Amino acid sequence: MATNPALIIITGQVASGKTTLSQRLAGDLKLPLLNRDTFKEHIYDTVGWSDRAWSQKVGQASYRILYYTLAALLGTRHPCIVESNFQTQYDSPVIQRLCEDYGYTPFQICCITSPAVMFQRFQARVHSGQRHPGHADVTNLQAMSAADWRATPELLALPGDHMLVDTTTETTLSYPSILARLRPYL
Repeated sequence: MATNPALIIITGQVASGKTTLSQRLAGDLKLPLLNRDTFKEHIYDTVGWSDRAWSQKVGQASYRILYYTLAALLGTRHPCIVESNFQTQYDSPVIQRLCEDYGYTPFQICCITSPAVMFQRFQARVHSGQRHPGHADVTNLQAMSAADWRATPELLALPGDHMLVDTTTETTLSYPSILARLRPYL
């Protein structure tokens, strides 16, 4: 059991179920959730959106805002959840430093599913019309190759506990076991 407050990190590839899981956990555990896509959408609504290149610039800005906001939240010494498709080489050092600076114990949940399911979910997302057009999902779908839909999870290089969560179906998700693993950290 951790003596420091927990930083629950939810990561995984595009369309692996991160947002759905993070929102469910935040609601059930009554924890604040920082979701990078939400920051991106607020930026799009404020300064506009256009193409994939612009979406990538907004993505970079959203990481800066995410980490600024995360640092402010960690300063409160309460557990929280942060969710994004983090990349180990860029995000591990930043999150490691924040955990050290604020005395948090990271707990990673890496969402996984098959490449076929990720592709199917992404296609459904593109055609649903429910995502902000600033994400450039249509262009992203056209630009992605079969290699982009890999099943290998990428955990951040951080100390602390972690778990891989198969988000393919409610049965494979095993939500009660996720809650059981998290409770001692909270």
